[in-house]
Amino acid sequence: MSLNLTGTRFYYSDSKNNFLSSGCGNLATIYGNKTDNLISRFLQPSCRINNKTSSIIGCLLIIPEGLSSFFANMSTKVGSSDYRRKRSCGFVSLTSYDYVFPNDFDTSNKTHVPMQLQWSTPISGECHLNDSSNTSCIFNGEYCWSRLSPIYLCACYRDSNGISYSRSCKGCSTSVGTLLLLLATWSLYKALKRKQKILLKQKYFKRNGGLLLQQHLSSNEGNVENIKLFTSKEMEKATDYYNENRILGQGGQGTVYKGMLIDGSIVAIKKSKMVEGKNFDEKKVERSINEVIILS
Repeated sequence: MSLNLTGTRFYYSDSKNNFLSSGCGNLATIYGNKTDNLISRFLQPSCRINNKTSSIIGCLLIIPEGLSSFFANMSTKVGSSDYRRKRSCGFVSLTSYDYVFPNDFDTSNKTHVPMQLQWSTPISGECHLNDSSNTSCIFNGEYCWSRLSPIYLCACYRDSNGISYSRSCKGCSTSVGTLLLLLATWSLYKALKRKQKILLKQKYFKRNGGLLLQQHLSSNEGNVENIKLFTSKEMEKATDYYNENRILGQGGQGTVYKGMLIDGSIVAIKKSKMVEGKNFDEKKVERSINEVIILS
């Protein structure tokens, strides 16, 4: 006989089941599948109990962990002249531990026997469980252990109505929570850096006469409306990042560069020499803005 649970979320419980072989003079062989992976084999003794036929003599074998399939075979190994062997019932199967001992190995007149399964859940994320004790206990007695890769086997607790429930392994939930916390921290850091950059731009725009220039642009005086504002990146591109070969002249207020705009227009671009700190002169800023207004 064979039963295969491979590909499902169920395994044969190694703590609740045994391989059972009963009968007289039979050789039982257990494989993990039909072709190889021998688990064990055991030979039943010849039955000679008060010259009566007996079929209750049996052998038990502990099953390996993580068993999802098995193939059981029984063959005759004791001489065919043994009358009692002919009359005995040969049986081999995976059987629930709770069934074997109350019935004292008696499988006569049985067409089926119970066995107990345990379920598993696939790993999602990286979990580090306490391998020293093989378990990672959480509330209500539920636990999981990592002895069987690539799955965690989890035990369920029952409520007062006998209904089983399950929860995720503690290690997985902790890993997911840590990942979410790291993502949230990184997002907050990026948002603060963007905000800091915006505030810094506003500070230097105001410090270098940007507000004064905006006042002139909105006053509708003369040809002021013809003034066009460019970003610092546009100026860098127009002057080839303020290449020294583009310098047309230098003065006390700044350096004049030859620039070319996107539309091909050739322009003169003046980069002011603004001094930071205590030596910052607001009058020089005002004179520079007035110069722009006059040239426009």
